[in-house]
Amino acid sequence: MWAAGQSLVNEGLIKQIGKYAYSPRIFYLAANKTNGMHPYYDVTRGNNLYYPATSGWDYPSGLGTPNLADYYLVVCKDIM
Repeated sequence: MWAAGQSLVNEGLIKQIGKYAYSPRIFYLAANKTNGMHPYYDVTRGNNLYYPATSGWDYPSGLGTPNLADYYLVVCKDIM
């Protein structure tokens, strides 16, 4: 899902500003520079049989599930 989503984000970035996001660090940059947006839906309930899901980064869900609309806007502002 992330690969397809990142491809769509890159397609939009190339079309809009002529640049694209190419590093895995972009996921963490988007998480840290949200500008009031929510690029990830934080998963706070459940577990992976070993660790519980908690607020913020955790082993079961990582950064969370993608909210590609906000993710695109955050990445677009960060690249410009």
